[in-house]
Amino acid sequence: MDSGIEEWQHSVLSDVSAEPSSSRHDGITSRLATAAIKFFGLLLEHACLEASPDLLRSLEREYGYLQLWCDGYGVPSGELDALLAESRRLRLATYRFLVSVCRTLADRKSRLGFIIGTLR
Repeated sequence: MDSGIEEWQHSVLSDVSAEPSSSRHDGITSRLATAAIKFFGLLLEHACLEASPDLLRSLEREYGYLQLWCDGYGVPSGELDALLAESRRLRLATYRFLVSVCRTLADRKSRLGFIIGTLR
């Protein structure tokens, strides 16, 4: 497996705290979304070597949507973490969404997981 992907996996596994952060920039939402974007970017680097042009375009579009979602809700700056601190229901729904995205990215059965598997 690529060392960049292994580093990402290690960083995610070693930072499992779900407690609200004292810093707006390192809340769990910011960390999860940043990790998902970084991992997706690593997968795209590999996908460009193996994937068909149509699949690569589709993956790049989805990557762009994730980045737009994060930017639109102020995820990198911690704005979304601050808003989520006020609503337990919304916070849990957002966490479920981000965990689902991360699982999909890492799932061997998904299209991205298939690409990772072919690169081993």
